[in-house]
Amino acid sequence: MHASRNKLNISELTKLGEPNFYFLIILIYRFKNIVIK
Repeated sequence: MHASRNKLNISELTKLGEPNFYFLIILIYRFKNIVIK
């Protein structure tokens, strides 16, 4: 039950485009770490 609900929530978020926003933040954060190193 929980797994199916999580999948539904993720699919709904992808429709809104929020995961892409968080993915961009993670990429920028990692890029900054690489630049600092």
